[in-house]
Amino acid sequence: MLDAKNKQILQCLFENGRMPVSEIAKKSNTSKDVVSYRLTKLQENNILLNVVPVINYPLLGYNTYRLQLNFTPEGEKIINELIKYFSKLNHVSWITKLDGNWELVILFLCKNVNDFNAVFEKIMIEKGKIIQNKRFTIVTSITHMSPQYLLDSPKIRYKVTEIKNSNQKITETEKKLLTALLKNGRTPVIKLGKQINMSTTATVNALKNLTKKGIIINFKPILNIHKLGYDHFRIMIELTNPNDKKLIKETLSLNKYVVYTTDSLGEYDIEFEAECKSISEMNSIIKNLKLKFNIKNIEMIFNNEEVLVNKIPK
Repeated sequence: MLDAKNKQILQCLFENGRMPVSEIAKKSNTSKDVVSYRLTKLQENNILLNVVPVINYPLLGYNTYRLQLNFTPEGEKIINELIKYFSKLNHVSWITKLDGNWELVILFLCKNVNDFNAVFEKIMIEKGKIIQNKRFTIVTSITHMSPQYLLDSPKIRYKVTEIKNSNQKITETEKKLLTALLKNGRTPVIKLGKQINMSTTATVNALKNLTKKGIIINFKPILNIHKLGYDHFRIMIELTNPNDKKLIKETLSLNKYVVYTTDSLGEYDIEFEAECKSISEMNSIIKNLKLKFNIKNIEMIFNNEEVLVNKIPK
């Protein structure tokens, strides 16, 4: 389903999700019409789901709090209703349905622990009776990587990391622009301007300003890997020797199946996410890690379906 030309086009989107069709055509040695047609077909075939900005939320003073949940049998029956409930909460930025020991993972963007505690208390008051288990972590950095296994091209990496005492301000117009870009990161600037009631020139300047300040790190495509025959796994590792953390991260960054590595405060020392065709392929990665490093404990989670909320806190 992904021939060499489609792989070249998607690699361009991982370099810059807003790369103009003319530049993609030049890099992939084809015409603009062919690129436009192929992008349309990738969307129609439900392979290219969206292109979104990678936003450096720590620059805006936000911390990322992660909550993993599983539910009582009563809660399992209404999982889709629960997703709608969590989606409406102000601080929620991302929700993923899981298979295995956990059923949902929810990311919250909060300025401080008091903000997170307030929304968590609300959840427990309203839904606590059907929550069976919960786990908290605070994400301190995430490294995004392009799917080298899929594109047969060099890995592209960009990192979002915790920044202490940072609280850059953005205008309401810039916030509206980010919200519009999260819905479709390839929306042309003329259309973006109309959506947020700005002139084209002002929209271009606002976009340049957000990028210059480092608030927008890049734009990346969201792919439907299940449609391409792959599954998404999240692996959490507790090391016997925490000093191995740097080396294991370097090892993971070179693995073509790994698409994220995450540092967090919690039970585990390091986490990574990989996309593989089978659990045996995933187990092979884990086995090689165990041969190289002293690993105390490993937990595997299957990411079943991502619910892209992409909501900026008010």
